[in-house]
Amino acid sequence: MISPCMSNLHLVRYREELGFSSWAFSKLLEIAPVTYLKYERMELSPLETRTGQWRKSARLIAEFHGVDPSELWPRVALQMRRAIGIKSLREDPFPSAEDVCIEGELEYEMLRAIRTLPLRGRIVIYRRFGFDESGGHTFRMIGNRIGRSPEAVSRVERDSLRELRHPKISKRLKDFVLDR
Repeated sequence: MISPCMSNLHLVRYREELGFSSWAFSKLLEIAPVTYLKYERMELSPLETRTGQWRKSARLIAEFHGVDPSELWPRVALQMRRAIGIKSLREDPFPSAEDVCIEGELEYEMLRAIRTLPLRGRIVIYRRFGFDESGGHTFRMIGNRIGRSPEAVSRVERDSLRELRHPKISKRLKDFVLDR
């Protein structure tokens, strides 16, 4: 067990970008709140002790964010990769500093704009457009997750996009649009 004063900043950042409390987020994922808090506080390993495989709840959290569990638990992934002899954690280990900076700023502003939406709108936009590199989800997949019909999810998406187009919100993103 790792010291309780430590926290998994990756998990915390992903959850806070969506505007959830730990309790609300664990309920959304149908994971016991205590389990999720233990992941955030690094009191519970995301790996099964006997098999060394990712726990079901850890895979579920990563799937929701559309990332590999190794991105949420990089130290654990690094230990696993070392154990099986893989040295590189990234395909491109040296992206330009400018690319990283611009990409980070754009992602920050987009998530900041999405945070202005009601909870259901945030979830739909986040999952529908794959802000977490999931490639996006269908209306049916999102509807199954939040207990709504695909048509209702479509309406939530339409209304959320309309809100995001409001000049007060969209002005934050205009600096990232290339002039043609």
